[in-house]
Amino acid sequence: MSEKNVGKETVLEKRLDKTEKIVYSCISLDPIQFVTLFRSLKMNIDELQFALMKFKLAGMTQRLLNKYFIKKV
Repeated sequence: MSEKNVGKETVLEKRLDKTEKIVYSCISLDPIQFVTLFRSLKMNIDELQFALMKFKLAGMTQRLLNKYFIKKV
């Protein structure tokens, strides 16, 4: 995702469903661990893993060591 949009949703973000938007909104440029996401969102673990995989495949996020995630710019 090479678009640099400040305050605007990208085309990829507009295609997310409600659950995916909630998960994506919790991820930023500061690394957040999977367990932290899971505990704070209190959602089904399979749904969370699916959303994170979808973001990774779309180039929206990057997985770091120890299951940390960040948004890609």
